[in-house]
Amino acid sequence: MSKGYNLFIGRGHLGRTPVVKENPTSGQKFAFVDMAADDIFTSAGKKVEITDWIPLRFSGKTLEAVGRLLHEGQFIGVEGSVKFKRGGAYVQVRKVDLLVDSKYWDPKTCTLNKPKQEPAKIVEPAK
Repeated sequence: MSKGYNLFIGRGHLGRTPVVKENPTSGQKFAFVDMAADDIFTSAGKKVEITDWIPLRFSGKTLEAVGRLLHEGQFIGVEGSVKFKRGGAYVQVRKVDLLVDSKYWDPKTCTLNKPKQEPAKIVEPAK
């Protein structure tokens, strides 16, 4: 038997907003969502960008945070273990972190307060 440890640590952008579902037989709630992880490298002098889609499964305590905080396109970091089932493999997430600039995060309301962008100013050319 292997003495290895099944650990996945990754970061990427959510492909869509997680939708919470319930298993009809057990009543357990869960959410599946895909995370995009980019791999950028140079091959034969050309920049190559490959996006891998990693299926994530949230349940238990991580599911509570997912329903309130995560949405499509958000940059997250996850820690979990890889699970193999008949339909394929997925990462069972144990820990999820929002990877955001802390100056925009309001911990009291659990919201992001991004500054509003000012409209572009039209600069007249000098005469």
